[in-house]
Amino acid sequence: GGGGAIGGGGDAHGVLLAAPASLAGGERVFLSEGQFNIGGTIVIPDGKGIIGAGKSKTTIKLQDAGSRALTSDWWRTNPTTQAIMVTEFTDNATRTAYQSKDMEMRGFTIVGNTDVVLPGSACLIGLFVTSCADTVVSDVDVNDINWFTPAAVDPTQGLGIITRYCNNVDVIRCNPKRAQYECLGMFDNSNNT
Repeated sequence: GGGGAIGGGGDAHGVLLAAPASLAGGERVFLSEGQFNIGGTIVIPDGKGIIGAGKSKTTIKLQDAGSRALTSDWWRTNPTTQAIMVTEFTDNATRTAYQSKDMEMRGFTIVGNTDVVLPGSACLIGLFVTSCADTVVSDVDVNDINWFTPAAVDPTQGLGIITRYCNNVDVIRCNPKRAQYECLGMFDNSNNT
């Protein structure tokens, strides 16, 4: 499918957060080389995706604490989980069902909170692939997700790339680093992943 291109890097908060939702089904957002600074959660809608110029060329960087407001998503028993990028699931009550499919995330690096640790019992996830089917994540790195000295983060958590309630999800050539709890995890009914 086609899609839209975003170039130039820099402060891409509003543009990048809105772009996936504006696509037609099957289309992708294409990111040029550069760093894209975001302050909110990027939601990948059903049948859509984000493709960068390569994980060494396109970086999606979480802004510092004073400039960010991430969406809270449910993660097991922790309702204060925040994700930098998440696949769309619209009904939290039926989160175990496949609510979206045919999504693609490829060719970029996500860099998390390098300024301050998330407070309290919060959990930060770099790329949260949840409640979906027939989805591909390839050539994506996720780095520095709540990665600080162990004494500073307890009891917070950081998860790099994780899958949950998925079927037929491919995670290919991804090398997440420096996540406080798990860099790469296939959790809770990740079937054929």
